[in-house]
This record gives sequence, C-alpha cells and structure tokens, in this order.
Amino acid sequence: VKEEPLPGPGHHFLVFKDAARIVCAAYTCGETVDLDLATDAKEVTATDIMGNRTVLKPENGKLKISMSGEATYLAVTASESIKPDYSTLKVQPNLALGTLGALPSGSSGTVQPWTCVNGDWTSFQSGEKWNDGQRDKFPDWFEVKLPKPVPVSRVRVCMDYGAWEKPFRDYELQAFVGSDWKTVATVHSNLNYNSILQHTLDQPVTTDRVRVFIHDVNACLFDNLDWLDKSSILQALEVYPAAGAAAKAFFLPEFIKPRVVVPGGSTNLVFRVRNVTAAKLDGELKLSLPAGVTADKAAQALSAEPNGEARCEVKVTLPATVPTNMVFSVVGGLYQGGELVSSDYATRVIRCPMPPPPKKEEPKKTEEKKPAKKEPPKDALDVIKDAPEL
Repeated sequence: VKEEPLPGPGHHFLVFKDAARIVCAAYTCGETVDLDLATDAKEVTATDIMGNRTVLKPENGKLKISMSGEATYLAVTASESIKPDYSTLKVQPNLALGTLGALPSGSSGTVQPWTCVNGDWTSFQSGEKWNDGQRDKFPDWFEVKLPKPVPVSRVRVCMDYGAWEKPFRDYELQAFVGSDWKTVATVHSNLNYNSILQHTLDQPVTTDRVRVFIHDVNACLFDNLDWLDKSSILQALEVYPAAGAAAKAFFLPEFIKPRVVVPGGSTNLVFRVRNVTAAKLDGELKLSLPAGVTADKAAQALSAEPNGEARCEVKVTLPATVPTNMVFSVVGGLYQGGELVSSDYATRVIRCPMPPPPKKEEPKKTEEKKPAKKEPPKDALDVIKDAPEL
C-alpha cells in the first residue's frame, strides 16, 4: 500500500496491490474535480461509493475522470499500472490570502473575516470560522478584495461542515465588474452535506473583488433546532486566476494539526515539494511573512531530482507582543528565475494566543492564635480525691 501525492487540498490517491490486481482509491474531500491519470491498461474499472461499476477506455495512455466528491475506486490488473498524470498541471495559485494583501469583509459577524483568508480551509488550525451571527436574517454576504484586478477563472467556497454543519443552500457567486456586481455562478437547493463547492467559470472574469451573496442556509441535520442559530458560516473563500504556464512542482500537503506558539516564540515550518518534470529542478523557496513575523531564511535554494521530492525547513519567530489572539499565515512559493513554478502556494498557519494576565497576589492571611483551653473548675469531691495522702 502506498499513496501517490495529488495537488489540491484534501486530495488523496491510495494504491493497493495483490497478486491479481491493483486498486486505487481516489478521494477529493467532497470537492468536485477532474482527475488526470496515466495508465498502460486497455480498460480501467471504476466503482463509485454505491458500488456502481463503469468500464473506462483510456486513450493514448491517458484517462480523465470526473470526481463527484465521493471516493472512486479504479482497478487494473496486477501487471498494469495507473497513477496520477501531472503533465496537465498549471501554475494557478490561490490569491485570496491575507498575507499577500487580500482584504476580507462581511455583512456582519461574531468572528473576524480574516479567518477565511489565512489559507486554513478546514478552520482546524486557526480554530475559527466566520459567522454572520444574524439568526434567520438573509441575505448575507462575504467579500474578498484582491490587491489588483486579475482574470479570475476558479473560486472555491468552503462552508461549514461537521456534526452540526449548515452549508449554504442558495447563493450567488459574484464578481465586481465595472461599477457593479455581476453574478457569475448560482447555486439553488444545495444539499446539506455539500460543504465544499468549486466554481470553474466558462470564461475568466477580470476583477479585484469576489463575493458570496447568501440567500439561505441549510437547517442543521435537515431540521430547524431552536437552540442552534441558522446563520451563514464560512471557513474559506479561495480565488484562483486563469491557468498560467505548466507547473514544474507542487507542494505536498502537511498533516493538519493546530500549531500554537506564544508571543515571541519560535517554531520550525517544513515545506516539501514534488518535482513533476523529468529533469532536475533547481529553484528557490520564497516566503511571504505577516507583519511582525521574522524567519531565519525567508528565501533558500531547493533542488529536487527528476520526479523526486525535496524538503526545506524554516524557523520563524512571532512578535513579542500581540494586541489580541492572533492567527499568522506564512505563505511559501517555489520560484525559478523570479517566476512562480509551483502550481499553488503553501500556507503554514500559526495560532498565537495572548498570554493570560498575571495573577494578583493575595495578601497572606495571618493565623489567629487560639486562646488556651480552660479546664472546667473542679468540684469539692475532685479536690479531695486529688489531695495527697497524709
């Protein structure tokens, strides 16, 4: 059993093999995407999560399958091979990152909108989600303003998920064009369990502002609960430009876990890249740092063998004081000759809690001396009994 890396957050490709066949399990964490594969098999048997089977015919050793978001199982004989095809990978990074200058805003909110542009699409590392906080009041909206206009071709909307998830039911994806908002995609009656939706536009739209205009959200567990607010919750809004040149590498995902560092503290961040070319790749890992954060190596050389992997480790230090609980996002990109050659940026999220205020020392209590216990007076018989004998 092994895993072939896939570009894209939460994307996995597991390979299982026995004496008779090879079975691959492809999973995209609920996201609908197209997956490119390379195989020498004449036929590939695809099985969906409900057990429905389809026989696929590759062309010239290539196969493209559309993932619905659920797991798909692909089978070939043990003497054949099947693996991800990276030759179609393009440079197309998420630009909606606060560290790179993206500015978020929302209709209202009990949590600051910055949590949606820190690169943590799960909200597990940052520990927060944007919540409009207005119970049963619609429409709501969430907007990201980019540093400059770009041709936008893809937007990823990461909504609330989990045991009490309430994904958006009806919403419009809009771009600010000219002097007004233009609807570029519409969603009606989204199912309760579809918490990640990717919108690929027919034609890129040049804009510097993208927003989600929300008309309604799903009730939790298909029912309204009086004690659970029905309001808009968003974990991330990612904005991708039109595809650029062929990518030479992509960042391998890290194990998602909270990374907590105190003010003034340091931590080591690891970045791993996969070279997708048949030539040796020599590049430079460059970091974009939030205000107040420093790194021992904000740029360092990186070299990966053909179709191999490379690893960099960077020590970053947080500011000594923070005004409130903070989330810092360090953004890395792989460059060659000043041009981005990785398919996307890699973000490393650091949670920085404010230290608790010092406890006030309470004055020590002085122990009061208890008066000596007085013996009760003796009666006449006791006096005679205790008298010495004559």
